[in-house]
Amino acid sequence: MPNAIILDDEQQERLSHFLKRRQLNENMVSLLKQIKDDHDLKRGQVTTAQNATYDSIIESLTTSLNEGWVTTQQVVDILDGAEIAGRQHVCVFSIPDDLIDEVVRSIQQPTTLNTQGLTLSEFWEIPREPYTRLIQNDQRLLIMKVIAPRYYWISNETQESEDLIEIMKRREKERTAVILRLDRVNKTLQARVPIREKASNLDTTKSVYSFLVEIIESQYGDDGMTWFNKLARFPLSDAFQKIIENREDFSLLTDTPENQHFKSSMSHKGAGDDASDIRDFEQWGFAEGFARTSLRGKWKIDDADIHVRMHADKVKMGQQISREVCRLFFPRPCTDAQVEHVIERIKAHLP
Repeated sequence: MPNAIILDDEQQERLSHFLKRRQLNENMVSLLKQIKDDHDLKRGQVTTAQNATYDSIIESLTTSLNEGWVTTQQVVDILDGAEIAGRQHVCVFSIPDDLIDEVVRSIQQPTTLNTQGLTLSEFWEIPREPYTRLIQNDQRLLIMKVIAPRYYWISNETQESEDLIEIMKRREKERTAVILRLDRVNKTLQARVPIREKASNLDTTKSVYSFLVEIIESQYGDDGMTWFNKLARFPLSDAFQKIIENREDFSLLTDTPENQHFKSSMSHKGAGDDASDIRDFEQWGFAEGFARTSLRGKWKIDDADIHVRMHADKVKMGQQISREVCRLFFPRPCTDAQVEHVIERIKAHLP
């Protein structure tokens, strides 16, 4: 087989960036182990170390592509699957019974449906305009992926003197992939929006929702916005009280209790993997009689902890109109199954 260069230096750098952002080192090392076994390679021809650096993984991957030990499709399948979940915001909506057929028909017919084969460059090139790919369509699930450019501003402050601070705003542009996951059985629509790469700390329910509106408008037009605005709220806030009472598989790290006389926010200082459940603190006394707008905690599944921040926020649609939006933020990489587990556990706590 001719020894052709599949990935140049710039492409290798972009692929490495994608792997780092999605934290795919374990996935790629598993692929390289499979390559080594399938082709009976000698030690050192490709790296199979579990703690391999991304540079060595990219080097081995490039060699494997050049030598024909692995196909582009095998690599693409891993990258494509990684965009279903990860570090992301998940907005969940309930679909009224009389709207489900309309929503299904519309989501299946985006303005720009790309049916061409996937290429590696699709995972780092920023498209000029959004387009959609069909991921899955069966009796239960309809999953679409919208690949789009995303623009946002970030500010940098520089103190020039005691009396002067200069503020510079820079517009960032990046590729993003929004997952629309429609469950026909449960009649729910999830919109999974990745964090902003260079300003994740600025993501709010409003910014995520506004970007989601742009995506719906770009792919489904006015008809899409009509059904999107008719989607019902997912009753996250209704589950908060029973979640607060759950100590079996949920640990509470942040609470936002409030009533007509009192409003507070309580968190474990420096909360991390070893953070204590704040319900064990003497100062926490909000078991009953309080509403919440958000909770942060850990759901346990098998031997893993799924960190999630659950927000039931209201987004202004106009001067006197607002919409309650359920937003689940997963600050750490997670799988599709883990996202579904959290949503099912929330539903189990609804009255």
